[in-house]
Amino acid sequence: MWGFVLYKLDSSEEALQFFKTATETLKRLREGDEGPWLVVNYGNLAWLHHLLGEEATSQDYLSKVGALKSRFPSPSQDELHPEIYAEKAWTLMKLGKKNTELAADYFQRALNMQPDMVQWQSSRVIALASAAKYWDTDLSDELLQEIRTAREQDPENLYLAAVELTVRKRMGESVEDEVKALGQRILLQPVSSYSGLK
Repeated sequence: MWGFVLYKLDSSEEALQFFKTATETLKRLREGDEGPWLVVNYGNLAWLHHLLGEEATSQDYLSKVGALKSRFPSPSQDELHPEIYAEKAWTLMKLGKKNTELAADYFQRALNMQPDMVQWQSSRVIALASAAKYWDTDLSDELLQEIRTAREQDPENLYLAAVELTVRKRMGESVEDEVKALGQRILLQPVSSYSGLK
């Protein structure tokens, strides 16, 4: 999404560098493996090269998208690939709190097809908690249990830990000591390590 913002601000070269860096980062995180997680990034690069009038490069990226979609087809013809649902969900979460219910739905769709993705589950419950806060709805014991389950599966996600403490405080629990302890853990971590978002 940041690449689109940079492009709109007439920073085409920065946008291009951002999209390339995102692709390189995904490859590095996946140990050089190519998979469906690159479809969105390659699509972004195809779009930007097209707008820059670089049709050959744009077509190269579109070919890569097509090849990935052939190698890694969606489990259902009626559904997007789970990686694409997750990317859409993260983008919606970054666009504002009013989109968090839809983001949670997209994460759920992705999890229905690929239930072992801990990061998606964590992000899903973060989206649900954010939606409850935005729409000022009552927090349910069910939501708190989902958050606790996600915390058990993703104990190093400090953003999720903060969400859990926030929800528990809204439900009337005393969490001050835990907040202080979490604050100390956060101060010891690099900034990017406690964001629940990509």
